[in-house]
Amino acid sequence: FKSRRDRHRENRASLIRAFDNLVSSGVKSLYYLEGDLLLGDDTEAATDGSHPSDLGFMRQADAFEPILKEALGLN
Repeated sequence: FKSRRDRHRENRASLIRAFDNLVSSGVKSLYYLEGDLLLGDDTEAATDGSHPSDLGFMRQADAFEPILKEALGLN
């Protein structure tokens, strides 16, 4: 079985490739937020190393807020 870290790395690489393909094909107004930034690095924000806890969801909201404001023109 693959380790959780390997699976996460492969999933992120696939998402980045899909994002790059969309941008290359001319899709506009796309944003990509690195997954590494979403939960922090103290291991307190995930229940099992993958799925966010309440703290994890708060950290995700904090990370998404500026990107959503930019996307909606609310800066």
